[in-house]
Amino acid sequence: MKLSFGRIAAVLLSIFVSTSLWCQTIDIEYDTQQNWMALEEDVVVEEQAGSLPSLMSGLWENSHRMVSFESLDSAYLVLKLFYGWYYDRSAEPGAIRITDTLSTTQFDYNYSAASQDEFVARNSVTVTEEVLQPENLPPRPRNDATSPEAHHLLVEFEPLIPETESSGAWNIWITYPDVKQRHAIPVAVFDGKLYVDFFLGEGDAPTRFFQAASNTHDITITTPLLDKEVTSYLVTGSRMYKIRYWQTDMEYDGETQAILTGEDGSHEVPKHLLIGGTVYTCVAGRRVDIRNVEEVPHDLSGFAFSGDNRIVVQKPAYLTKMEEPSSQLYQLIAEANSRRVPPPPPPIPLGDLDFHYEEINDLRKYMIPQPEFPEFDDWEFIKTATYQTQETQTF
Repeated sequence: MKLSFGRIAAVLLSIFVSTSLWCQTIDIEYDTQQNWMALEEDVVVEEQAGSLPSLMSGLWENSHRMVSFESLDSAYLVLKLFYGWYYDRSAEPGAIRITDTLSTTQFDYNYSAASQDEFVARNSVTVTEEVLQPENLPPRPRNDATSPEAHHLLVEFEPLIPETESSGAWNIWITYPDVKQRHAIPVAVFDGKLYVDFFLGEGDAPTRFFQAASNTHDITITTPLLDKEVTSYLVTGSRMYKIRYWQTDMEYDGETQAILTGEDGSHEVPKHLLIGGTVYTCVAGRRVDIRNVEEVPHDLSGFAFSGDNRIVVQKPAYLTKMEEPSSQLYQLIAEANSRRVPPPPPPIPLGDLDFHYEEINDLRKYMIPQPEFPEFDDWEFIKTATYQTQETQTF
C-alpha cells in the first residue's frame, strides 16, 4: 500500500503531539511527586519539633514507681523496690560528653539510640559546649538493687485527641536501646490522674461508642506486653453492647464500618482499631457483620468521664500527679532511701503478763539460808576435803 505525503505528515504530527503530551504528563507527575515528598518532609519536621504536653509534665507516682517526663527525649522512671522501702533509679537521661579532636567536636551519646542529627532536630538546638554539657546528676549508688548504668529511653508523644487545659490522650513512643525497637504506650490524663486503660468517647447521646484506645498496662523500662484482645462498648438509648476486638495482621482500614445488629436495630462501628501501631478487628476477613453480639446491662455507674466527656475510664488511675515539682525528684529519692525499716514484731507477743513480783519477794523471806561454799580456786580446801574423804571411806 502506498502512502501519500499528506498521510505521512499526519502520522508524524500525531507521533510528535503524543510524545510531547507524554513528556508533559511525566513532568507533571514528577513535580507532583516532588511536592508531595516536600510536604511529607515538612510534616515530619513539624512532628519532630513538637513540644512536651503540658498535662504530662511533672512527677507522677503510684505504689510501685515514680515517672517524670521533662523533655521530648528523656524519661525518669524510679522503681519502689522491697515493698516501697528502696527507690531504684532505673531510667534517667544519659550524660552527653564532648571532646575536641583536630578542632572537630565529637559527641559521645550515652543516650538511647538517638544520633547527633536526631538530637539536634528534636530539640532544635545549636551544637555548642554550653548545650551539651553533662547533666549534674547525683552519683549512682552501688548495691545489688541498682544497676551500674541506668536505662536511657528515647521518648516521643503522638496526640490521639487535641490537648485541652483539662484532658488529653497520647501515644508515648519509647525507643528501647537494648532491643532498638520503638513501642507505643497509650495514656490519657484528666483531673490530675494518668490512665493506661481508657476509652475514647465518640458520638452524641443517646448513642455513644466507647472506643478502646489502650493495649498496655504499665510504663516500663523494657518492651511492654500488648493485649491480644481489647473491648469496646456501644451505648444506645436503652441498650449496651460489648464488642470484642482481636489482633490481626491485616492492613489497617479506617474507613470500612462493621454492622452490629441488636434488638433495637442495626448500628455501625469501626471495623478496625489502630492502637499504638497494632491493628485490631471485630470481624473475620472481609466480613462486615459482627457475629455473636454480646449485650450487657445498660449500667454506666462503673465508668468515669472526663469533664469534656472525651475520655472514658473503667479502672482506677495508674498514676497520680504529685504536688512536689520535678526538681525535687532526687531529694525525694534520698529521703526515701534514708529510711530504716522498723524491727519485726516478736514471734510470740508479750501481751499483758503479770509475774507477781511482790509475792515472789514475800516468799523469799521464808527461804532456808544455804551454807556458803568456798570458791573453787581454794586449792587447800579441795585437797583437805579429798584427803578426809579417802580416810573415812570403808571397804
